[in-house]
Amino acid sequence: MINTASPVSSTGWQRRHTVVLLCFLSTFICYIDRVNISVAIIPMAQEFGWSDSQRGLVIWQFFSTGERII
Repeated sequence: MINTASPVSSTGWQRRHTVVLLCFLSTFICYIDRVNISVAIIPMAQEFGWSDSQRGLVIWQFFSTGERII
């Protein structure tokens, strides 16, 4: 019989806890990026002279790429 249980360190922290924590952190960072690009698009559009349609295209590209990754 093969033992498939995660090894437990001396502190009781299992490998699955690390995986869950890393998944949570990566999802959190993705959502922080989404908020940041939503705020940063306004000065970026002013600096580069983007129209509303160009600004929408940039936002769409950023969000659609994030959805494919998640």
